[in-house]
Amino acid sequence: MRLLSLFALAITLSLSSCGDDELPLCIDNILTDFRSEACTGGELTTWTFKGETVYCFDWGACLPDKTIEIYRANCELVCELQGPDMVTTCDGASWGDSAELIESIYVK
Repeated sequence: MRLLSLFALAITLSLSSCGDDELPLCIDNILTDFRSEACTGGELTTWTFKGETVYCFDWGACLPDKTIEIYRANCELVCELQGPDMVTTCDGASWGDSAELIESIYVK
């Protein structure tokens, strides 16, 4: 009986957590590594860029050679910003002029 109750609870939770706020699986997988490797102050944010939602992994200031990585929901890397070359353009557009912050998802 207890096993049946746990099974029913698991199904209920899985059905109720299928909302729009859920991260795509591949982004969640990157976030797993990000949580352990990013510096304090590292952040995962979502942005609107060229009409789509993208995911921005900013690894933090203690890794100056590490880039800020911008991914689509399917985990295609759109561009890498900053890093040692201080890149500020993404996919041919100025990030600062073309991207709009939606929300912060995780801050280390």
